[in-house]
Amino acid sequence: MNISLRQMVDDYYGGNREQAAKAAGINTVQQFNNLVSKGYEVARLENGDWIMLTSKTKIFKTSK
Repeated sequence: MNISLRQMVDDYYGGNREQAAKAAGINTVQQFNNLVSKGYEVARLENGDWIMLTSKTKIFKTSK
């Protein structure tokens, strides 16, 4: 099941875009906000991480 990047941040990072950006290895919140505004979708991987569905893959690592 795919969801929007915005929905992932709201549901799994408590709306904290800084935390989500850090999990994806994105340097600034502004860069992350640009991705959100483009309307990208993400898919959940079996290990709990997320993958952004674009031509450039970003994996959001889950905390362990």
